[in-house]
Amino acid sequence: MPSPPSDPFARLADLPLRSFRPEPALRVEETLVQRCRFQAVDAHNHLGRWLTKRWAARDVGATLARMDAVNVTSIVNLDGMWGAELDANLTRYDRAHPGRFATFAQLDWRELDKSGAFGERLGEGVRDAAASGAKGLKVWKNLGLHLRDTRGKLLMPDDPRLTPVWEACSAARIPVLIHTAD
Repeated sequence: MPSPPSDPFARLADLPLRSFRPEPALRVEETLVQRCRFQAVDAHNHLGRWLTKRWAARDVGATLARMDAVNVTSIVNLDGMWGAELDANLTRYDRAHPGRFATFAQLDWRELDKSGAFGERLGEGVRDAAASGAKGLKVWKNLGLHLRDTRGKLLMPDDPRLTPVWEACSAARIPVLIHTAD
């Protein structure tokens, strides 16, 4: 009987995924919908500039015109960030066009690198964001996958040290969207 390989995944090293081009087996009639029959909310969009350094919606007026054309009443912008960048998003979208955009803040995870109660500081950030006009909190998938405390311990969403964050969201009556994946 042959012995098992020392690395059970070694056989996958040469798997040619780069050239894999699956062919869909399902064939259905395509229906192009030019305009929503009922008013719709785009509940997941990224309009900020934090990843690309340019606003995703370069022309807000054109974005609003397109929204009207397809019957989208409002957009949830998940790119609010915190501090000055949150204020820039709120000014560009929410304050300039009330009711059309709902910008969500994010947590400044650099607080993990500082000594002391990072959860309290993050909770204070949530309170500040909500007071500034943020309509919710967006938490990326790095929570639970990559973020670590100063001792190297993986930070999970149910970590008691984050209780001040969730309590601040509750007190401000803002929703929390957590990106779960991987």
